[in-house]
Amino acid sequence: MHRLGTACLLALASCSNPDQPSASAGKLGESAAEASTLIFEPERITFSDIETNDLFGVGCGFAAGTGMSVVLMTMPEHAYMKLDGRIEQFAADRGSAKLPFGTWGAYRNDAYSVKLSQPTDQGKPAGYEVTSWRGSMRVLDQDGRIVYDETGTLQCGS
Repeated sequence: MHRLGTACLLALASCSNPDQPSASAGKLGESAAEASTLIFEPERITFSDIETNDLFGVGCGFAAGTGMSVVLMTMPEHAYMKLDGRIEQFAADRGSAKLPFGTWGAYRNDAYSVKLSQPTDQGKPAGYEVTSWRGSMRVLDQDGRIVYDETGTLQCGS
């Protein structure tokens, strides 16, 4: 069962257009407050990344915009994001909202905190034991500045 849900997330991760920039890339620098913020662009988590880092299991994947490139994988204990070619780990914030499949609405590490919108409906089945919702992901730096803010698809499965 766990492998099947992961396979659906892997399918989402492997279908992408790496040349398509995220909408957040154009948002930064639009105001004086954002002008000093470095561009933060999470990279697509590939099947190779999942295998190399043993990211199999129950959880959710977030793909920005209308794309299918997973940029965040969440699990009950940790979340994972690829930055500068490396998979970064984030600890679950157990004080945040509970999301499907034992995942959480917030995760953090020493440099960033990640917040996911909580699905407000039952979602749409996207395969055996997989459900999709419209959602959003916001990343804040250690000073609380928004460095990434996107809507997209949150897909969870076991």
